[in-house]
Amino acid sequence: MPAETAPVSRIETSRGAPRKDASRRTWLLLIILLLVSFGSLILLPWFLHVQKWRRFTRLLTSIRTRINAFRGKRPADVPEAQWEEAVSWTANVVVQDFFTPNDAEYPGLVRLSSGLEERLKGPVDLTTLQWVWDQCAEACGGPQSFGIRFRDVKLLTKGPITDANLADVWSVTRLTRLDLSFTEISDASIPFLSSLQHLEYLDIHGTQITEQGLEQLRRAIPKCEFRH
Repeated sequence: MPAETAPVSRIETSRGAPRKDASRRTWLLLIILLLVSFGSLILLPWFLHVQKWRRFTRLLTSIRTRINAFRGKRPADVPEAQWEEAVSWTANVVVQDFFTPNDAEYPGLVRLSSGLEERLKGPVDLTTLQWVWDQCAEACGGPQSFGIRFRDVKLLTKGPITDANLADVWSVTRLTRLDLSFTEISDASIPFLSSLQHLEYLDIHGTQITEQGLEQLRRAIPKCEFRH
């Protein structure tokens, strides 16, 4: 009678199944770990960027709110219409100069916020608004900043601009674009204006500067564009 053979294949299959299951679980775990690591590499920088953006915009919004609070602190010697426009224009320059959140400008935004907090505790005037513009220019590129290129010296100056006080007007020597239209200057200011060699645009429309004075300016500052 032939000897019975053991069901080897069935035994081997039953023993090999747990090993295959363990191998599958190991590979599945590795795949999950790889996906998590890959996702972290992508999502973590994005998350950090969003957090920085939120921090930046929250501080910027807070600064605008504080500047707008100046409306109720108008100095008695500044006309209401001038003060309203000056405050609005100052709130706008902060947004324009700090429009794109970045790490390089954030310390300047923090300094601006701290300084405004102190200034809100006491009286404010046009020099307070001038300080905001200077802070923006310092933090955001100097001559290329919105706070330099588009500052309105007439709006942020108390009283009329004349031949006598032109040289002392805030930041007049720093600007590349200068609007002196309808101010009380005349040919007596030509020597001072001629010294502003960095000017790219000068508006003297509505002033007492004559055609002869304009020709002197054109010769003194040949690269400057004039409106007369």
